[in-house]
Amino acid sequence: MTTGNHPREVEPARTRQTIAEWEQTYWMYALVEHAVSHCCDDLRLRTGEPTAPWPRADA
Repeated sequence: MTTGNHPREVEPARTRQTIAEWEQTYWMYALVEHAVSHCCDDLRLRTGEPTAPWPRADA
């Protein structure tokens, strides 16, 4: 049983919170990047622009 008062118990709780916050931030950025990428591809398809950032060498 943990009380949360012992120094050995406090630090892991902070570490877990920091890791959880980092993971939440990472996945939020990943989700936003994914959504923006799809929106940009949709806009390029509507305007007739290629979706790749540069032409393929074998094309």
